[in-house]
Amino acid sequence: MMSTSAREESISARRERFRSPEVTLHIYDLGPTIAGVNNVLSVMGSGAYHAGVEIFGSEWSFGGERTDSNSDSGVFFCAPRGCTAHVYREAVPMGRTNLTMKEVHDLLKRMMEEWLSH
Repeated sequence: MMSTSAREESISARRERFRSPEVTLHIYDLGPTIAGVNNVLSVMGSGAYHAGVEIFGSEWSFGGERTDSNSDSGVFFCAPRGCTAHVYREAVPMGRTNLTMKEVHDLLKRMMEEWLSH
């Protein structure tokens, strides 16, 4: 027979597995030179930044330029904090989503069709 504390731990572990995934905004400076400018401008609430949204272990962004020769989409993904075109600055926790992985995938697929590169 399972002890009360083991049962509570088991229930807690199952709840954690099914919690809504965290969403994180990753902010980048547009380049090393811009990082210095952003240090000054950020005091005034301004700057030139790139951002990506992390969900389900991938970071999604819009780059405006074709990143894949087989796609016209400007939407791309990389490892979290891994956009090599920019200089990583900080992460901003955005909370959790109630969307499933399939719902997020479907949303991103639609965005990839609508947000084209130039």
